[in-house]
Amino acid sequence: MVSSSPPTSGIHCQGCGQRLPLRMSGPAEVATLWECAACGTAFAGVLVPKLAGSFAKSVRLAQLHFDVEHAEPLPDSFRTDVLEPIAKQRNPEFHEQRRSPREARQLDIVAIGLDANFMLVGPTCRGLVVNLSSHGMLLTTAVRLTSAAVAVQIQAGNETIQLLGKIVWSRDLGRGCYGAGVDFVARLGKVVVAPVDTPASSASE
Repeated sequence: MVSSSPPTSGIHCQGCGQRLPLRMSGPAEVATLWECAACGTAFAGVLVPKLAGSFAKSVRLAQLHFDVEHAEPLPDSFRTDVLEPIAKQRNPEFHEQRRSPREARQLDIVAIGLDANFMLVGPTCRGLVVNLSSHGMLLTTAVRLTSAAVAVQIQAGNETIQLLGKIVWSRDLGRGCYGAGVDFVARLGKVVVAPVDTPASSASE
């Protein structure tokens, strides 16, 4: 008897042959566009959750999923509105159980809501990371994240990093700001360093 359950062994990149934690999408699933981190070959499919932790660095989400053209920009006062309540936080609810200490940061991000199986369910939105550790982060946005998981792209200097995580809590922080505690599952792909002094080559990528 042939099993109707989706395969969990992943696929091999058609460009370089390395194993990718992806599979073809089913009839009722929405495919996501991924890229092999080694050679850039594109693949439309879905992530295999069981393989995410071990093979996530072999793939990246395609940049089109982080296109902010249709995403609402953060309000001009968002940084100050977020930082003040976070700095004053005394509520034990904010101090969720953490595996490692978090460092205060201010990093702009682009976020995409995912379901429990890491399939796209939400629109692209802008946000701000206000603290970060090796295991998680506090992500703030102008709209409340209601999805089970999230993929974020962080631009730190000339480096672009993609992270995959589960949302462990989400609540209104006041003043039009919403916070989400994210527990990291994996980093997607490799750190991409964008060219900073060759505009022509950057535009052609």
